Order: sequence, then C-alpha cells, then structure tokens
Amino acid sequence: MIRTLKVKAGKTITNIPVELLTQDVNKDSWYWVDFNQPTDEELKLLDTLFHFHPLAIEDCGPSLQRPKVENYDEYLFIVVHAVKERRNERKRFGVHEVNLFLGENFLVSVHLDDQPSIDQLFTSFEKKNRSIEYTPNYLAYLIIDHIVDEFFPLVEYVENQLNKMEEKIFHIKNPTDHLINQIFYLRRSLLSLKKIVLPHRDMLSILLHDDFINRDRRTRAYFMDIYDHLMRLMDRIDNQREIVSGLLEMCLSLQSKHMNEIMKILTIFGTIFLPITFISSVYGMNFEGMPELHWKYGYPFALGLMAITAIGFVIYFKRKHWL
Repeated sequence: MIRTLKVKAGKTITNIPVELLTQDVNKDSWYWVDFNQPTDEELKLLDTLFHFHPLAIEDCGPSLQRPKVENYDEYLFIVVHAVKERRNERKRFGVHEVNLFLGENFLVSVHLDDQPSIDQLFTSFEKKNRSIEYTPNYLAYLIIDHIVDEFFPLVEYVENQLNKMEEKIFHIKNPTDHLINQIFYLRRSLLSLKKIVLPHRDMLSILLHDDFINRDRRTRAYFMDIYDHLMRLMDRIDNQREIVSGLLEMCLSLQSKHMNEIMKILTIFGTIFLPITFISSVYGMNFEGMPELHWKYGYPFALGLMAITAIGFVIYFKRKHWL
C-alpha cells in the first residue's frame, strides 16, 4: 500500500496519485510517500519514478540491514530498526527495518511490516493538518524519534525484572535453576537490545556531522535530542548488564555455599560413622580368642562404646562450630 501526502501553498493534500507528487515541487512545497508493506510492483516505483540508487533500493528488501546513513548527494538514505513487543513468544521483541529517503523537498519511507508509529503520524497529519508547519527533515526526525522511544519500554521491562530477581535472591539460600535461567534470558535480551541501540547511536553520530542535516540548525537540534536518548539507553543497558553479571555471580556463590554446606554435613556424618563402623567390624570378626566374645555384657558394651564415640564427635564438632 502506498500513502501520499503533499504540502503546497499552505494546504495539505493526502492520497493523491503518487505519479503526480513530483510535479510542480519547489522550495515552498514538499511531499511524503509511505510504502507500507508494498508489493514488488510498488517497490519498482523507487527506481522508475524516484530514480533512487540501485544499492539503496536493494537494501529495502527483506534482508535486515544494519542501521546506517548514506549520502547520495541529492538525498540521504537512512536505515533504522523498529522493535515490536511480542508477549506470546519466547523472544520478547522482534526487529523490523524502516528505510527513509530524505531529500530537500521529499521524504520516502519504506517498511515491509506495519509500523504503528508511522500510522499515527500519518493520521495526525490528515486530521490535524499540522504537516504545513513541518519540513521533510523534521518529519524524518519524528519518525526516528518515535522508533527510538519504543526502545524505552523494553529496557524498563528488563530493569523491573532485574529488581524483582534481586529481591528474590536476597531472601533465598539456594537459587533454583529456573531463576538462573530467567537471569540468562534477561542477559540475552540486554545483549539483543545493545545490538540494536549501539548501531543507531553510531548512525545518529554520522547523521549529525552530515552537511545535509547541518544546513537546518533547527532540525539538527532535534536529532541531537535523539542522540541524547540513545546515549541514555546505552548507559542504562550497560548498568543493567553489570547488575545481571552481579546477580549471576551471587547465584553461583549461593549455590556453591549451599553445596559446601551439604558436603560438610555429609562429611560430618561420615566422620561420626567411621569409628562406629570400625568398632562393629572388630567385634564382628568372631575369633574364639576375643575376650568379649562370650561375655554376658559384650553386646551392650559394644553399643555403648559406639554411642559414646558418636556423642563425643558431636560435642567436638559443636565446640569447633562445625555444627
């Protein structure tokens, strides 16, 4: 589906034929074309109508590209990644590519998946007629800003989960495998988020130093705000990764401590029963020359000796604070 918007002479016109957009375009007018889940035939317009570079058009395909910005003199080609939350799947979020062709008097957006943020912007332009005040640069800022803002709920979700796990770990002696698996899952989520946010930060850094953006100082300030958001996201992700590492170390330490306590108890029991086993084995040899073999009180004596030995070891261990 192709959606069109054209601003000319103080009026906003939407859903006009895409072939008519490029006609009568000057400094006082501009247009926005949104390729929303386009067909192969619609994608061909990027070449036949807009004459974009073949390499840029190729990057608009289904293969996921790294977030980047490329300068083709007359326009910029920008690739950003939008995240979509998944509540019923093992992966917490999915990644979808949004491509922008930004020129002096046009913006062409291409996305193979539905993007609610772009839908909201387009609807806002149609209902409120606010696009008269905008420029292609500012519109590109709004799209990227909406996409970057969608990263924050995911980071906050991981942050809240880490706080809950931290509380759990402080109140348990032996972390379960399920809890440790949850921490590893959050660790993978943070790694995935970092792989998304870091290229965007590098892309914004290049964009801010591009002459195409620097011509409009007002819009450049807005892109600086996005860069600041990405820096904040990176700081939060790095802090959370440190917390995850600390929680994993704490869990492993608690498990090791719990295992040591079990081994200590087993060792103590083994130490107590070792002399008892020795006594029972000596009196179980049944040699005729053994003095206590035919003694009337031999059996109670052997049992008493075992009990005294066991009690003596228990008292010794308690004095050593091993029990």
